[in-house]
Amino acid sequence: MPPTPRDLQALRNDIAEAIRRSDFREWSLRRSYTAADEVLGVVAADRATTRAAALHEAADVIGSEDDCGCGGCDACVLNKRAADLRRMADEITAN
Repeated sequence: MPPTPRDLQALRNDIAEAIRRSDFREWSLRRSYTAADEVLGVVAADRATTRAAALHEAADVIGSEDDCGCGGCDACVLNKRAADLRRMADEITAN
């Protein structure tokens, strides 16, 4: 389940405060929030990469090389679903 905007805001606040406290130069609050936004961007990118990898793995599990081409048998239906999962994964990594 993805975090709510409120959860992300709380996480952003915690990250900004940790950055502000850890720096010996005492960053401004604005600079701390800018850094927190950069950290959240990395976290979001990592989540997308993980999701795309999971979709590819699921596609590998349900797909097979057995494809008669009829479109209606079990193998063809599962291969279609596997292709859909791979497309979804590719869309995630393209953004």
